[in-house]
Amino acid sequence: PNGPVNVIREHHINPDLLFIGTEFQVWVSNTGGENWTSMKLDMPTSPVHDIKIQERDNDLVVATHGRGIYVTDIAPLSALTPTVMAEDAFFFTPEPEIRWVAVDRTNYSSSNFEGESEAPGASLFFYLRRDAEVTLTIYQGQIAISEIEHEGTAGINVVQWDMLKKIERSQEERDRIREQRQTRSGGGFGRQNGDTTRFAISEATPGSYRVVLRVDDMELEEVVTILKDEWWQERR
Repeated sequence: PNGPVNVIREHHINPDLLFIGTEFQVWVSNTGGENWTSMKLDMPTSPVHDIKIQERDNDLVVATHGRGIYVTDIAPLSALTPTVMAEDAFFFTPEPEIRWVAVDRTNYSSSNFEGESEAPGASLFFYLRRDAEVTLTIYQGQIAISEIEHEGTAGINVVQWDMLKKIERSQEERDRIREQRQTRSGGGFGRQNGDTTRFAISEATPGSYRVVLRVDDMELEEVVTILKDEWWQERR
């Protein structure tokens, strides 16, 4: 790593996983310090003065000088052992995701200074030894409710499932919906809007969902859990 080192932290479970903050960025090593990789990504160049590991959620909290605080999920990094890296593909166990209830609140000027939140949805992390096209299919019971295609790259990948059920309608159902829309619009419903009838989209309710990762001729399976928002009334 370039630049003076301000702080170093060892992971609380995997002692080979180290993080350092320098005068320019954050670096990570999963080899006990033998090799280092930049974690800068889209962070601005700035001095990193402190690093903390939030053990409950397995998050890395980075404090910079004048550029704010950054938080990222390091659960996949903590599980990236030499055994995992020897595999052609590996599907990390997804963390539970809360189905937050939107609460109307009065906005104050302080909201202008809020940082960007994490991407909405459930994060699905997987490792690939080489670039490959992958497909992730989410099942509720035996019914496929969502499918995501992704151009995978060597290393750790993440795909966001928006926690929506997207089930394809039959041609008969699509024709019926199209006719109903044409009737309501006085015949002005054009065919350019026809694609909106293809899928029935709804929110996935709290519960457990099976996720199948397909890459080449491999199938890897995990379970993602959606939790109910038990705190929404306290945020009103």
